[in-house]
Amino acid sequence: MTSEPAEGTNAQVPSASAMTRHFLERAGFTDALRSAGIERPEHADAPHAGPERHDPTPDPDVLDITGLEPSHVLAALYNSARLQGRGISDPRGSLQLTVEAARELLHGQGAFGYLHGRVLKLDFRERAGALNVRHYNRDNGAGHAQRVVEHLRATGSIDEIRPS
Repeated sequence: MTSEPAEGTNAQVPSASAMTRHFLERAGFTDALRSAGIERPEHADAPHAGPERHDPTPDPDVLDITGLEPSHVLAALYNSARLQGRGISDPRGSLQLTVEAARELLHGQGAFGYLHGRVLKLDFRERAGALNVRHYNRDNGAGHAQRVVEHLRATGSIDEIRPS
């Protein structure tokens, strides 16, 4: 993870690609790195100076969706998302998304910024069983995605949950 020392110094500076790989590994994208053919160097697990940092608290922006069908999650989050900006003029935005339509959308793309004028900012392709909802919550209300998925788990309903 280091490159040649800067001239006049003995310190080794991490290369940009090594820092990116390290960041992606810490963010939990090791499967994506592996599937892209980017492996950790042999010495990556060697002892190093300083204590290993493990954060035992889960990331509040990553929502556990294990056991739920992604099409149900997408439909529930879409149905509870706000219309925003020029999306207000999209006539499809006033309609609820069905599970079948969500399934087709997921099969076609998997990542959504805006859909029919509703702000989603979700990528179902990042990690199986987990969904980063940071931007969804930023635009739809703090903790809104968590409330929608809790309601989906408890009732099986994809009906709209109003932001609080």
